[in-house]
Amino acid sequence: MDGNTIFEVGSVTKVFTSLLLADMAQRGQVALTDPVAKSTCLLGLKMPERNGRQISLEDLATHTSGLPRLPSNLSPKDAANPYADYSIEQLYQFLSGYQLTRDIGPQYEYSNLGGGLLGHVLARRAGMDSEK
Repeated sequence: MDGNTIFEVGSVTKVFTSLLLADMAQRGQVALTDPVAKSTCLLGLKMPERNGRQISLEDLATHTSGLPRLPSNLSPKDAANPYADYSIEQLYQFLSGYQLTRDIGPQYEYSNLGGGLLGHVLARRAGMDSEK
């Protein structure tokens, strides 16, 4: 190992993403209660909602969005790096056609999809690419 060694950090990135959300909320750049659909990058995209409730940034951070662990249109070419070839277009396609199977909020369900979506929304809100 040396300074160029790459490590997979996996789900620990969700902690960093949630800390970024908290920081951006404290700075007034976003509100925890902001609907995900309000995000500039998702304007015009049909986001899943249920019983008149929209998914908020806080719902994504706390895994209470009702989104599944993984999108059904994820079929990785490399199982060791399953998200490498999953595009933003595929993400938007999944979200626009997904029907939530439970209410938003009352129940925790771990969601890699929700964590990734939160990172994407915050990166775009900050004027950055989520890949960087």
